[in-house]
Amino acid sequence: MRDRRTRKADTNGGGRALRAASKAPSKASVRARHPVRTRTQILDAATDEFSARGLGGARVDSIARAAGVNKRMLYHYFGNKEELFSELLRRKAGQVSDVRSKAPDRFPDRLAYHQARQCADERWTRLLMFEALAFGADPIANREQREAGWRAAIAGIEDEQSAGTLPRELDAAQLQLSLVALVTFPVAFPQYTKMITGRSPGDPRFLRERQRFLRSLARILELTAAR
Repeated sequence: MRDRRTRKADTNGGGRALRAASKAPSKASVRARHPVRTRTQILDAATDEFSARGLGGARVDSIARAAGVNKRMLYHYFGNKEELFSELLRRKAGQVSDVRSKAPDRFPDRLAYHQARQCADERWTRLLMFEALAFGADPIANREQREAGWRAAIAGIEDEQSAGTLPRELDAAQLQLSLVALVTFPVAFPQYTKMITGRSPGDPRFLRERQRFLRSLARILELTAAR
């Protein structure tokens, strides 16, 4: 039988452990003090889930689990699944705008650059496809900012047409849409890419061959404009 001193020591030790546990911050309280980091973790997890399953198939509990938060906290930051998807598109659109701003000035190099970026970020293409399936042409998340980016791109084409480096007889908006299709289609439809070229969009050899083709096509357009 243990004596009184032993029982007292055990009791005191247990009390200290309980007090220490009560003072230790919970994971939820730690995250609450870092809202920016928590939002980033949720959006990163949502990128994986939505790009793999789309808006209809994505599960909030899977996103919350991957982000290390509970669903209540996720809803606190984003309201519902649709708002989370829209916020994700807004964030990705901003990142794409940054990528676009770093594109080379020369038209052939710029086209090759955008193809490389598309192949490097297949999830963005998949998110755009799921956005189209879920909403069609309206509503468009962050529409004003995204349209402003495309207006700037069209204006850049018009400047090149005025300078005589791109054919003036081509409608600038239609040409921009066609250029987007050129670099997006191989990633959006990898099965066609594989059947037609024998390579997948993630194959480095495909990217090299595609960039070589795009540069040649761009130079043909430049030569056409110079005639």
